[in-house]
Amino acid sequence: MRTKIIYLLLVGSLLLLCHVVRGQSAVPTTGKVITTTDGKGLPGATIKFVNTRTNQKTEIAANQEGIFNVNNLSAAEVYNIYVHHIGYQSDSILNFTVSANKNNSVLVRLKPDATSIDEVVVIGYGTALKKDLTGAISTMDGKDVATRKTTQLSQALQGAIPGVMVTRGS
Repeated sequence: MRTKIIYLLLVGSLLLLCHVVRGQSAVPTTGKVITTTDGKGLPGATIKFVNTRTNQKTEIAANQEGIFNVNNLSAAEVYNIYVHHIGYQSDSILNFTVSANKNNSVLVRLKPDATSIDEVVVIGYGTALKKDLTGAISTMDGKDVATRKTTQLSQALQGAIPGVMVTRGS
């Protein structure tokens, strides 16, 4: 009976120790997103890490120099990394293994997208390509907004484009 109690205490302690070690295995990973044309950093690029075993996702954005830091990746885990930025082709790094005793750094080069930014339309709740829209599209130049003597953008847009109703929340 006494041996069983000691055995259960040892197994319980071992499980607790494994849980504590597993919880402290977060490894910092750094990286940079640059352009293929001039090698400059891309601020605001979105980087998504997806754990291939658990499908857990971590999404971050690059800073003004295109540099990103993520601190919650687990050691010895394999991740797929997906990077995108408006005006550039998306890129991915598959099967990136995070190592506990190594410098985990990533360099991603994004190519400019052949699709012209003129073909992207902002539609109030997202973006769409012009070819995918079925309704009418109206445009208003920034100069037209500037000539209207108002302090609110919503007031400048009101009545400027046919069929557009502008409402302001408080």
